[in-house]
Amino acid sequence: MKKILIATLALITALCISLAACDKNDKNKNDDPADDDDDIVARPNDDDSNSTDTTGNGNGNTGTNVWVDKNDTVYVLTESNIRANTSTSSTKIATVPMGTALTRVQTNGTWDKITYNDQEAYIKSNLVTTNVNTVTFDPVTDQIFLHLKTSGNSANPTSVNLRKSPTSTSGVDPVCTITETTTSTDVLKLIAKSRDGSWVKVSFTGTVGGTTYTGTEELYCTPGYFIELQSGSQGGNNDAAG
Repeated sequence: MKKILIATLALITALCISLAACDKNDKNKNDDPADDDDDIVARPNDDDSNSTDTTGNGNGNTGTNVWVDKNDTVYVLTESNIRANTSTSSTKIATVPMGTALTRVQTNGTWDKITYNDQEAYIKSNLVTTNVNTVTFDPVTDQIFLHLKTSGNSANPTSVNLRKSPTSTSGVDPVCTITETTTSTDVLKLIAKSRDGSWVKVSFTGTVGGTTYTGTEELYCTPGYFIELQSGSQGGNNDAAG
């Protein structure tokens, strides 16, 4: 009987030690910042001192919302919405055309905080540029028609997107895509060139994907893949490198 009692006491003691160890491990685990959901949000002293929370969620400064002070002018690349907050579902204050100059006060790389009509507002960062020459076009007085350069590979022909604005940013879809099969009945006429040389303004007459374009719409494309046909020539082999 005495032996049974001793064995029982030893078993109880071992059980208590084991439970105490488990409790200590659990406590240490809960104290580990890496396992604390609240630590996903960076503390204020981990962020830039100019950071502000503009999401309206009350979380304060976050590692994904670091704002940097700016004091410059940006120019709108394409017709764009100006909003009251950093969300595409927030109140739309205005829609501004390409080339509009805006005063930028802060940026977080995704959104730019601007001053618009003496009020604080926001615009997506990829819809603006600091280079005014990208959105400033000088008209071409000569009558110049463009053809795409031949790739020499029928399985992979040269192609270029015609866009409504001089930007290739995601979300701004091309109006159409033309290929080197452009003929004398499909006319791409040069209207103007951007001052930084990165874009050309064109008119297109032809049919692409079942849609007919009459040359009345001003479109934009990058110039690197084109041959210029001078003096009103629209066909033949009198190509001069542009």
